[in-house]
Amino acid sequence: MSKKIETGLIIVKEDIFSKIRKNLFAIFFKKENELLNKLYEQREIKEGLIKACDMIDLIIEIIRGSKNQKEVKACLTKGDVGNIRFQSSDSMIEATKLSFTDKQASAILDLKLYRLIGLEILMLKEEYEEIVTKIAEYEDILANEKSLKNVIRKELDLIKKEFGSQRKTI
Repeated sequence: MSKKIETGLIIVKEDIFSKIRKNLFAIFFKKENELLNKLYEQREIKEGLIKACDMIDLIIEIIRGSKNQKEVKACLTKGDVGNIRFQSSDSMIEATKLSFTDKQASAILDLKLYRLIGLEILMLKEEYEEIVTKIAEYEDILANEKSLKNVIRKELDLIKKEFGSQRKTI
């Protein structure tokens, strides 16, 4: 082969490897970003549940005094106390100050009462702390190319371990 052809092949190989590398970075960036968004959602819900546990008596009063879920959700998200019957005016005043998000309000309405046991509340707080830690890790991965490279390297090592085999030909 002539020198020009060999040089051309090297350039083509470098171009292919460069495109593979860019594609890998794009795929892993997108994957990590999606995981981060899911964690943000989980954090939002956990924050709402923790906040609700601290004022569960008020929330139960809102639920008991409402005619339907729509009224409860409006009260939890906007502080709209329209048709809700309260046992005290203090509760009504506190209810007007509520400002949960829609996702938080839905999670509160879906909350089972057994989750209010002391250990369950502690577990909820621990889960929240784990989510906050994971969020910091994912934010670091997305902000630093070096961290993203480490993630890619680890993933490729796992793939190599799982699917790699010795050459069968020489």
